[in-house]
Amino acid sequence: MVIDTGNYYTNAADYLSGIGISQIDYLILTNYSTKNICGAEAVLSRFDVNTVIMPDMDASQMTAATRKTVNTIKQAQTDFILVNESEIGR
Repeated sequence: MVIDTGNYYTNAADYLSGIGISQIDYLILTNYSTKNICGAEAVLSRFDVNTVIMPDMDASQMTAATRKTVNTIKQAQTDFILVNESEIGR
């Protein structure tokens, strides 16, 4: 399980490769901040990711960089789960 991925320049992919990880069961993205989500593109391109879980958010509230990352995630060959606040009891 990986939670958040860093940004384009400092991302989890390099660290995970360095410790020998090749498969990720769950990639959980906690929010749409570029510091948390933009490294997901590198993770998805370098690892076999089974499931991505992330909050549901209106595209109009995203930056262009975040919107690009979300589109890449949605097109990946992985299970994709969007969670809204009412589903987590907030």
